[in-house]
Amino acid sequence: MIMKSKRARRVAATAVAGPPPTGGATRTAATLEKARAYKGEIAAKLFGVRALAVPGEPGVKIPEKSNIVGIGFGAKATNGSTTDGLAVRVYVRTKLPKSQLAGAELVPPAVNDLPTDLIAVGDIRVNPADVLPEILTIGPVVLPDMPASLYQSVRKHGRTTLHTIGVIMDISADINVLYGSNTAHFEDQLAIVGAGSSFSSGGDSGSLVVDGVTRRPVGLLFAGGGSMTFTNPIDQVISRLRIQIV
Repeated sequence: MIMKSKRARRVAATAVAGPPPTGGATRTAATLEKARAYKGEIAAKLFGVRALAVPGEPGVKIPEKSNIVGIGFGAKATNGSTTDGLAVRVYVRTKLPKSQLAGAELVPPAVNDLPTDLIAVGDIRVNPADVLPEILTIGPVVLPDMPASLYQSVRKHGRTTLHTIGVIMDISADINVLYGSNTAHFEDQLAIVGAGSSFSSGGDSGSLVVDGVTRRPVGLLFAGGGSMTFTNPIDQVISRLRIQIV
């Protein structure tokens, strides 16, 4: 099941107040507000003010033909190793040399002193889901659900890759996802990288993602690109579908 956050607010392209955050971050309302401010700032620089949200529309409008497919707020990686700091994460189809980019397409090294991070994910696609009625290997789900945190360890059991463990690297990713010839926009999604191997692959969509220790629900897997897996925050799934986990 694929959900889209209904939180769409106007974000002014102004400086983000205060020093850049460091360390882990929990996906709270305050964190998402800060994330939207950073994402709005870089979207305005890359795509112009028309990229900013208006009431009732997605938080950031990413042009469908752009090499950029998503903008997020999460972990900073340097030379393949994750650092302790945060970054404005820019998801691209492929990393292109500067000579092939127009000036407006160049991702700045930082947004108000918070560094940017460029992650190649290819085209983010959704695959048909075979949803199992129970989580194999992991065991029963423990309630209530919980908000996601940066660097949180999570688990899932999917049809293709079976039981895998991953780490949440982005708690507020706005991404464009291809559905055949159409493009759907999602905001405030979670991005997960696998621990030692891919967290998911085609056919794993629909898997419930739970906390690695407590088995409390965190998200619902729906798409992936490159080494990244994207999930809907479980609170949005429950709220929009008006369901409960039993």
